[in-house]
Amino acid sequence: MNDKKVKWFFLPICFFIFYPLVLVRKIEVFAKFHLFGDIMILVAIVVMTIDAIISVSDKGWNASPDLGVINTSLWPNAIGFAVYSFEGVGVILPIYDITEDKKNYYKLVVVVCSCITIMYVAFGELCVFAYSGNRSFVTDPLITGQMPDGPISWIVKILFMFNLFASYPLVIYPANNVIESYLYAGWPKSRKRQMCKNLNRAILCFFTVILAIVVYGKIDTFLSITGAVTCIPIAFIYPAMFHYKGAAETKGQRICDTILIFCGVGLSIFCTIYAVAAWSEGG
Repeated sequence: MNDKKVKWFFLPICFFIFYPLVLVRKIEVFAKFHLFGDIMILVAIVVMTIDAIISVSDKGWNASPDLGVINTSLWPNAIGFAVYSFEGVGVILPIYDITEDKKNYYKLVVVVCSCITIMYVAFGELCVFAYSGNRSFVTDPLITGQMPDGPISWIVKILFMFNLFASYPLVIYPANNVIESYLYAGWPKSRKRQMCKNLNRAILCFFTVILAIVVYGKIDTFLSITGAVTCIPIAFIYPAMFHYKGAAETKGQRICDTILIFCGVGLSIFCTIYAVAAWSEGG
């Protein structure tokens, strides 16, 4: 059985695992798994960092001979991929509304974002210089593909698998709510309404599983497109628009907001076109 058939073999398996989970209406049931997911991410980072350090100590800096300061062929993809990290920025204001220490909240946000940025850069650079000489580093879009075969590697991957089972309902929950609020607005509570919602969730679950299988081999390019289309507006365009409309008091502030809006729109279009072209070319 070739790799393509193997991937599609998992389609019904994934669907029948995820679909019962998305039928849960009380999402609080899965809230406790947020901590589990964070721990799994931390474990993977620590394991990969230790392995990269050991690899460097044993083999030296195993960087690709073609590695330059800037990847001149795919650098726009890095912009969309990096901005994708802003996908969770929409929760900052809701958390601010419920936090008790509002005075120090934004200081905490700055510290957390700074630490995450440092971790992104340091971890990425370490892995690039430790593994980029390996062929699998180029062909495998997931960093876990660089983990050495052994019990630790399998344990981390299995734990991530269980984390996915728990986090998928949390991720898909807002989408289900938005779609159902439009499709079934004004419908009285009934068995028919419930069954229609269940059908809607089945369709969305099936679609996301198919999408995951299709883009798996190019997940880096897919996330670059996603970041360019959705996260650049969230990170740059919308905040500037809201500030221009509701908070800008001086001409200078409005000029800065306008520049940021136009730069964000241009960057989004440029990165999207480049990522789509890279996808079509097999990049």
